[in-house]
Amino acid sequence: MLPLYHEPHFTFRFADDRIIPRFHLEGVEAGRRISVFRLDPATEEQLGLIATATVGEGGWVDLPEPIVVRAGDGFVAVPVGSSAETNHLGQPIGFPVPDWAPPALPPREAMAGRYCRVEPLDADRHAASLFESSRADPDGMNWTHLPYGPFDNFESYREWLSESSRKSDPLFFAIVDLASGKAVGVASYLRIDPRHGSVEVGHLNFSPALQRTPAATEAMYLMMERAFGLGYRRYEWKCNALNAPSRRAAQRLGLSFEGVFRQAAVYKGRNRDTAWYAAVDREWPALRTAFRRWLDPANFDEHGRQRVALSALTAPVLEQRG
Repeated sequence: MLPLYHEPHFTFRFADDRIIPRFHLEGVEAGRRISVFRLDPATEEQLGLIATATVGEGGWVDLPEPIVVRAGDGFVAVPVGSSAETNHLGQPIGFPVPDWAPPALPPREAMAGRYCRVEPLDADRHAASLFESSRADPDGMNWTHLPYGPFDNFESYREWLSESSRKSDPLFFAIVDLASGKAVGVASYLRIDPRHGSVEVGHLNFSPALQRTPAATEAMYLMMERAFGLGYRRYEWKCNALNAPSRRAAQRLGLSFEGVFRQAAVYKGRNRDTAWYAAVDREWPALRTAFRRWLDPANFDEHGRQRVALSALTAPVLEQRG
């Protein structure tokens, strides 16, 4: 089974076909939220999210829709959110994280997918292609909420890119479209905090050639997959609270809204209120399943139109919208 990140969990298996409208969890307090995942009967691997629900009185969980199981099938229920654990003084405290070891820093190594490759940013390899692709945005809308740019000429852009590529935090990557072989976007890890297992994705600049493509989504999937695969517990996305497209993108990718920090920064001589979004490690198995299902070529018709929206697949994972 995939790790459940030190949360208590409850496994159910059935010897016959049945419909499950509710089930009981021993020792879980009323009001606690749970996530229910299907189990692979052969490997015990945790599969996709089935439902989320709230524990009622006496530990009973009433599902929003009954679960249909076949003989030999099973599911696992994982409590999420704050626990009611207290210390010897009766004060509420967080759930234990035993044997915690800080993960390694994200390596400066490429991540390969079906539609794109996310590779370490390099001025010699990527500057010309990225500058050319950015010219398809003549009004510079992509730069509005970034603390730098737009760049009037290639020389100034290359200078910024060369300087940025040498940094380790932010750790910049170019997004290369495999169909064209061209670099068409930029992304980075930043605020990398192994001590607490937190990392942010940001400095996103997707040219018009990358926007609204499977490659754009796959790039975000690959970066999230690496972060959680290394052992990070928390994956953050922050943006200007006025940047509605970025806020929608965060939620589409399965990152939950966590609030707005007022007057968090000054950029380009203007105030920035910052909206916070994040996914945590216990949510990653369900999000990974959602990404893989959406990115599967079978999810697109002969015209490249999606059959199932990613937002529909990630919606059950969201703790909060905003």
